[in-house]
Amino acid sequence: MTRQQTEYLDLRTHLLAVAMRLTPNRAEAEDLTQECLTRLLERQTEFDRSINPKQYAATAMRHLWISQLRKRKISLSDTFETLQPIAPQLTPEQRIEVQEVENQVRYLISLLPERQRLVITLHDVMGLDYNEIERETQINQQNCRTLLSRARRTIREQFNQFNQNEI
Repeated sequence: MTRQQTEYLDLRTHLLAVAMRLTPNRAEAEDLTQECLTRLLERQTEFDRSINPKQYAATAMRHLWISQLRKRKISLSDTFETLQPIAPQLTPEQRIEVQEVENQVRYLISLLPERQRLVITLHDVMGLDYNEIERETQINQQNCRTLLSRARRTIREQFNQFNQNEI
C-alpha cells in the first residue's frame, strides 16, 4: 500500500464523523464513508499535493451525499433526524405539540420544488452557509438566498393556512 493510500485510509474516522453529521443513520454513514474512500483512492493520482487531504475528503463526502440526496429526491425523514432533540423540560403535551409542528414542517418542505427543498435542507437543517451551498450545488449565492426566501415564505403561508383551517 502506498503512503497516500495509507493517508486516505487514516481519514476514515474523519469521513465517518462528517457522514454522521450529514445523516444520523449509522449504516448509511458507513456506506457513504466507504464510497467516498473508494472514490478518493481511485483518483489519488489526480490530486494536487498542496491540497489539504481532510478538507478535500470532507468536500468530496458532502458532494457524494448531495448527489445521493438528489437521486433519492431528498428523504427529509433522514435529514430532519439531525435536529436537536426536544428539550427535556417540556411537558408530555408540549412535546407532542412540538412533534406535530415538526411533522407539519417536514411535510411542507417535502412538497417544495427540488431546488428549494435542497437549499432549505442544506441551510436550515444541515447548517451550511451560502458559500458552502454554492460550492456543493453550483447554485450561486444570490439564487440560494432567493430560493431559501421563497421556500420559507411558502412554508410559512401553507403552515398558517393549515393551522387557521383547524381552528
